[in-house]
Amino acid sequence: MVDSSLGDLNFSSLCDCSSKQSGNILDSVSFVRLSAFEECRKSPVLSGEISCCGQVFRRFRWKNNREVALDFWHRGFSVSDNLANEFFKLVSSPGPIQSERLIPIAEVLGPIAAAVRCQMEPDIASMIPIKIDASEVRTINSKNVLFVFWSDTNQNRTHVTLFVDSKCDGLKVDEIHFSMPSELVEETSSLIAETLDSIQWNILAPPPIPGLEAVQAHPVNFVPSF
Repeated sequence: MVDSSLGDLNFSSLCDCSSKQSGNILDSVSFVRLSAFEECRKSPVLSGEISCCGQVFRRFRWKNNREVALDFWHRGFSVSDNLANEFFKLVSSPGPIQSERLIPIAEVLGPIAAAVRCQMEPDIASMIPIKIDASEVRTINSKNVLFVFWSDTNQNRTHVTLFVDSKCDGLKVDEIHFSMPSELVEETSSLIAETLDSIQWNILAPPPIPGLEAVQAHPVNFVPSF
């Protein structure tokens, strides 16, 4: 993606009601600037007003082009201890992630997991519309987050999905999804970068967990770029 200034997008304000209430969207996020977006209110379920078992689904659309969406998801349950341990270890070390390393956390990935498995089989990979373009763990404002970049050729849309270890124990996973028509990737790169750069997390660093000392003994920090 190409970096550019959010100021070039000519928004009238850097603060709005959505931004002020952004800390109520996901447990892991205390603030994210949403002045570039407006919340989708077509359905109370999509806008987060109806929740079952703690589920969260809130959709926002870019004011300049409503085809660009920002979704906040939580599926309302904690993952198993074994899966939590796998996810915690994965996000503990920033860097590129090979597709085979995503398979043990398939329950976290949801629908993307099928694409990950299929891409391990070249004959099948050519038959499915969802393609995993890249995945990596990046540090966003002192918190490691799993990024998956993927595309849907049937819908001609590109997605940037973040999986967040909400409480730094691997058990609760929050999701942040950007999606856009593929031809708008370059145009929206600065929007994505500035939105992520505005995030303030509730918990930055994981607590020590027995058995993971080797993982935590080699911290790596880098600034993400788009």
